[in-house]
Amino acid sequence: MEWKSTKNGAEVKFRKKVTLEDICGLVDGPETDAVELKKKVQCGEKI
Repeated sequence: MEWKSTKNGAEVKFRKKVTLEDICGLVDGPETDAVELKKKVQCGEKI
């Protein structure tokens, strides 16, 4: 819930719950593999 003060009193808005899938869906980008990225960094490769 969000509370917002107005001239006539308080306004209450109900917001949709955000899931992890919703947050991940906001970002478009290439799929990455954390293990492979870590190996590359440890070998001195630039990402």
